[in-house]
Amino acid sequence: MSNTKAIEDLINGYATSEDSSFLIPNVTEDFLAVRPSGNPISAKGLKKPII
Repeated sequence: MSNTKAIEDLINGYATSEDSSFLIPNVTEDFLAVRPSGNPISAKGLKKPII
């Protein structure tokens, strides 16, 4: 698989993930996303509970 294809697959997997659970096996342990408020959050924190 080419690097471009691997990156596209990661982007598509995240874009179609309903609860951000796709991130958990695909990020480093120290991954933090910065929210619009400026507060960082971990991949596990981004995962929303299924209602």
